[in-house]
Amino acid sequence: MQCKQCMVYVRDRPRAIALCPTQPSRTRLDGGTGRDSGGLDSRVVVISLREAGRAPLPRAADGSASSAPAIQCDIELKPTSVLRDFSILDGDPVFGCIGLIYHENDVYVGLIAECDFICQVLPREPAFCLRRVVFLSLNSSRYDDWNRYDMNAAEYDEPGQAPAVRYAHNGSSSSTHPCYALSQYLANASFFFSPSMDLTRNLQSRYTESISSEREFPYDPKYLWNTFMLKPLLRFRHSLEQPQQQMLDDLSLFIPLIQGFVGSVPLPHTTEGYGHLCIISRSCSGRTGARYLTRGLDDMGNVANEVETEVICLLDNRCYSYLTLRGSVPVFWEQSGLQISDHKIQLTR
Repeated sequence: MQCKQCMVYVRDRPRAIALCPTQPSRTRLDGGTGRDSGGLDSRVVVISLREAGRAPLPRAADGSASSAPAIQCDIELKPTSVLRDFSILDGDPVFGCIGLIYHENDVYVGLIAECDFICQVLPREPAFCLRRVVFLSLNSSRYDDWNRYDMNAAEYDEPGQAPAVRYAHNGSSSSTHPCYALSQYLANASFFFSPSMDLTRNLQSRYTESISSEREFPYDPKYLWNTFMLKPLLRFRHSLEQPQQQMLDDLSLFIPLIQGFVGSVPLPHTTEGYGHLCIISRSCSGRTGARYLTRGLDDMGNVANEVETEVICLLDNRCYSYLTLRGSVPVFWEQSGLQISDHKIQLTR
């Protein structure tokens, strides 16, 4: 199964990155009149650094001021005619944007360069495993050639250190990409996404909790692992009119990630017809860390090593879901290291 894709365009002066879907949206922005008002496939998302003197970002839904860093960026929905000022990047299409990350005096756009199809969780709702993420700079074209993300296992900064991703740009000396460690962490085959379903929520919550256009943050932050990266993009989505929001949702440009496991197996044929069994494990993003070093709960109520596991059984036109939760004992306690002969714990409160 092929995931939805988009082409990447860049503009040097002023610097901007545009995402152009390869498939049109099902939503018309002309109200179905047939007039060419920028409907269907005639919109691209343009991301650029905020110009001096521009208005600040809108406040959050609760009226509080934005907590974004001093350097900010603009996200706009533009007609495809703006692409005449852009040039397409060499390389294959990407599979969506996982968000923005701020590093020193730059902003990097995270794009999914490679993914593997895992299974159909439900009909027309596929799940994919993230395999490779690239980060493009909004300040310069230094890292536009993402083929240089490929690792050379023989290259090390120093003996004993991890391999470095090296770039040679316009004859300059090579350097390590600032987001190298993050890109390697995201590519460890434990992050999953779906362009057409919300993997952060179990089936019951998906069907019992209506997600309206008034909701700025539609995903469950407990199991969403790129929350801080997605927030600027979701704030932009929330500022759009409802038809434009629907169009963005159809195009699946902004990708939420879960960490854990997704897999399925077919069930034997029965009188019910074809069926399959799917397992989705969602690791909580609130209190992470090694098992023997992170214990108990924190002041926000997050429990260490918490995992929500959902077993979905699909038989013909009927769907069943069974949910289990596990995690550390929900009190304030610690355990120092891996104690083989002594498993004493310490209650800290």
